[in-house]
Amino acid sequence: MSENQCPDPNVQVVVDSHIARAKEGLAKYGTDTTRGDLTEVEWLEHLKEELMDAAVYAQRIIEDRKLDVHEATIQAFLTEYDMPEGVTTEGREAVVREFVGFLQSRPRKVTTDG
Repeated sequence: MSENQCPDPNVQVVVDSHIARAKEGLAKYGTDTTRGDLTEVEWLEHLKEELMDAAVYAQRIIEDRKLDVHEATIQAFLTEYDMPEGVTTEGREAVVREFVGFLQSRPRKVTTDG
């Protein structure tokens, strides 16, 4: 491990990502966070906007995980449900996929409860 490498690989990925992002930002905007043309309030506005984006990304993942839970529940139900004789495992899985596809195609109603 070189002197510039972190012993925690997850930390190293974040460090590398920060460096890449800083280079991209400099190339795109021609400046970096050492700039002096923004007030403290403007910096806080930038931070607020970034955190709002993060909250949206988190909500998207939460909604996806809810679908995963629904899929697992449907699969468990179908495992217990007496399907007509002759329905194969593949047939059961096809029913699950079709129903999950139906759930995914419906407009998502964002709820505030867990």
